[in-house]
Amino acid sequence: AESYRQKAGEVLRRLATARAAAGDYTDAIAVTRRWIELDELHEPAHRLSMILHAWAGDRPGAMQAYRACVSVLDRELGVAPLEETTELYEAILDEDLPPPPARVVR
Repeated sequence: AESYRQKAGEVLRRLATARAAAGDYTDAIAVTRRWIELDELHEPAHRLSMILHAWAGDRPGAMQAYRACVSVLDRELGVAPLEETTELYEAILDEDLPPPPARVVR
C-alpha cells in the first residue's frame, strides 16, 4: 500500500507541475490538494501548494497552505516544518518568489 501511495503522489506531483507549466494554477492547486489528502504529512506537497497559490496571486491561500502544513505536522508528529518550508513561507511574505515554470506552448 505504501508503494502505491508513493507512486500516486509522484503522479500527482508531476500532473500539478505540468498544469502549472501550462499556466493553469487553479487545476494545479486542485491536484496538489488531492496529493495532500493522500499524504497530509508530505511537506513537499504542502510547499507546492504554497508556491502555486503565490504564483496564482493568491497570497492569502499561500499563507493558509502554510498554516495547514504547520498544524498537521504539530498535531500528528509534534514537529515544526522543515527549514525549507519556513524559508518558502518567508519568501512569499517578502514577495521574493522563484519564477514559475516556463509556460508550455501547444
